[in-house]
Amino acid sequence: MVALIVSTPYQLINYLNLIKSQGRECVIFVRLVGKNSKILAKDFNLAGLKEDFIKDVYLFDTTAFKSPGFIKKLFYKIKYGDKSVIKFYVPDMNLKYKFDEVFMPKFETYFNIFSSLYTDDVKFSFVEDGIGDYLYDDFLDEGVKCPGYIKPIVSKIDSRYLVVWELFKKKTQVPIKKLPLLKLDSMPKTLLDCFPCREDKSRFNRFVYFAQMFDALPIQTECPRIEKEIYDTIRDVLSEDEITVKLHPRSEVNMYGDGAIITNTPWELTAVIDENIENRVLISMCSGSVFYSKLLCDKEPYVICVMKLYLPYVYTDSEKDTAEKERTMDFIYGVKNTYKNKEKFMIPETVEELREMLESIKQGKV
Repeated sequence: MVALIVSTPYQLINYLNLIKSQGRECVIFVRLVGKNSKILAKDFNLAGLKEDFIKDVYLFDTTAFKSPGFIKKLFYKIKYGDKSVIKFYVPDMNLKYKFDEVFMPKFETYFNIFSSLYTDDVKFSFVEDGIGDYLYDDFLDEGVKCPGYIKPIVSKIDSRYLVVWELFKKKTQVPIKKLPLLKLDSMPKTLLDCFPCREDKSRFNRFVYFAQMFDALPIQTECPRIEKEIYDTIRDVLSEDEITVKLHPRSEVNMYGDGAIITNTPWELTAVIDENIENRVLISMCSGSVFYSKLLCDKEPYVICVMKLYLPYVYTDSEKDTAEKERTMDFIYGVKNTYKNKEKFMIPETVEELREMLESIKQGKV
């Protein structure tokens, strides 16, 4: 039995798809860490997860934790087909399950509260949480210091799961295993019940601009100016009914007006069910969703990645930044090279090149 500790829809998609492909059973623990995970929990409660291999779903709210000496974490168990909620405390949990493996993201720090449910030979595997796994140093890499919360389980770490290990350029300390592709005919169908997939899909025009979450990134203040210049260029070429702005789910700033949207459905699910996905045009600085349309879903929409327009403002000349910049661009060109039709994946170096690319696509020249 596998314990899945998740806090985002993207994690849920990969974890359940992996479990189903392995023919195993699981219990899901959803950690409430913010607005996004609470929306996820709400969707669970409304739809229910109806798959035989999912044995139970629990929510846990880390904000209910008072101090290490007084554990008072509330759990909520979701009953299938029942919208009522049962509350109980951790010391009284008395769950019937025993887990021999745990899937969780690298930043998860509360896995130890389930220690009474682990077998003596339990293994821990870390599942990628987006393109950051490919770009930034972490404790699973060689030469990186292990954080204190991981030290007690270092000897029990089994592996890290990646969508596309071929694009992973760092030196890892643990074995890499591959996540399965997300395919409509093989993925857990319950994912389509947990999110308003069809409704959200209908909200997109052909061109989709994935707005960057600059309000939460520690980068130089020139980036919002570049963002505005890029978006103004896009709007010079495209009319309002040709472009949809997709805000980041955690973004609190909207500079794009009433037409900008936030969807509850992860883009990866939209890419899977959208029969027109390969005719859509996705524009982004460096959004994982844009890349995973190909890497995870094996679809080839048009992509205009504008990362090169930001490079002078995102990275310094430090050794750390230089390494991250190289990995970022290697990753972007790596995604381009996975395309059968590489002309559909564009990387402009100037705003004028961006304008030309948009016009060429709009006029059907590409």
